[in-house]
Amino acid sequence: MCGTGVGFDPVIGGRRLTFDFYGIYNGEFVFYDRQTESVWSLTGGFALDGPLRGQRLTMVPVLHTTWGTWRQLHGWRGLEAPASSAGTSWLRPR
Repeated sequence: MCGTGVGFDPVIGGRRLTFDFYGIYNGEFVFYDRQTESVWSLTGGFALDGPLRGQRLTMVPVLHTTWGTWRQLHGWRGLEAPASSAGTSWLRPR
């Protein structure tokens, strides 16, 4: 999109939330959690609407890098395919 990103801890009140893209609201990408269907600000990490409205996710550090730099730093460690990726062709070490 624009070469930026932000990371959040997906746990609110001891419950781990899972997120999906929802749409665009006031020119901003927003996502929703599957558990409560609350709508969240992608850049601010707070619930805009739904049962968790007003709650805020805790920001976590992220590393913006290239694939080549990641491999130099970490090799193949840290790569994890989503649980729903059964049958998907993912990169494998050579």
